Amino acid sequence: MLETGSAVKKIYKFGLLVLALLAVLVWIAVFSLRPQNFLRVNVLDVGQGDAILATTISGSQVLIDGGPAGGGVLRELSGQMPFFDRSLDLVVATHADADHIGGLVEVLARYRVKYVLTSDIPADTATFQAFSEKLAASGAHIIRPGPGMKIWLDNSTLLEILGPPGNFVPVESNETSIVTRLRYGRTAVMLSGDAPVAEEAAMIVSGRPLGADLLKVGHHGSKTSTSNEFLSAVAPGFVAISVGVKNRYGHPADEVLERLAAHGVTIDRTDEEGALEYQSDGVSLGKK
Repeated sequence: MLETGSAVKKIYKFGLLVLALLAVLVWIAVFSLRPQNFLRVNVLDVGQGDAILATTISGSQVLIDGGPAGGGVLRELSGQMPFFDRSLDLVVATHADADHIGGLVEVLARYRVKYVLTSDIPADTATFQAFSEKLAASGAHIIRPGPGMKIWLDNSTLLEILGPPGNFVPVESNETSIVTRLRYGRTAVMLSGDAPVAEEAAMIVSGRPLGADLLKVGHHGSKTSTSNEFLSAVAPGFVAISVGVKNRYGHPADEVLERLAAHGVTIDRTDEEGALEYQSDGVSLGKK
């Protein structure tokens, strides 16, 4: 009888432990799902590539690019999203280069994605083929971009498609980059993909508003992007450079860093700081 009583006590204690653990998990879920009162923009650390996660005040989640295959986008997303959350409202594939869509193959395999914004300009690469096949099998609704297109992410957050402009004819892959501007209240974030100087100039000529508090620098800080004219038009307070540590391309270029310094912006780099986070309350934007 004593042994039976001891076993019952052990089972009872184990049951209490399980209930306590479940209670903790429930509360974690509750707090994770609570609406936030700010727009959060995370420039993820995916090495030599781009991946940006934006989370609106209502909890809508948008991923712009996924970095290269094996670059760690799944690890980065798991660090920013609740452990039980396996869905994304919108994925934007800015263009077909492997350092932007390679990781999206992994994302489409792991997450339920409602919409994917991507151009219909193909690339003759194994990475693009893998992305196209996974996209077709994912069940996500495909949106084709157009200049001036606006996508409301919720009642207060707008994603604008700025580039490539309608009268612009790309001649190489980076010039096909989808450029988006995320607006929340009086603040804005410019996400320029790998758009080079020619596409920047076409956006300036288009006359559309380009001003933003935060600029994700084009093409990882390559000298082919981020002209003085574009910086003047955007006039950011912060710039984020998504770039790999000691990458073989020499990104970011010294001349780009000099231009940024001359414009008096705050420069943040993933190769020096890891993932970057910015928050906007609709009035001002700052770095966390």
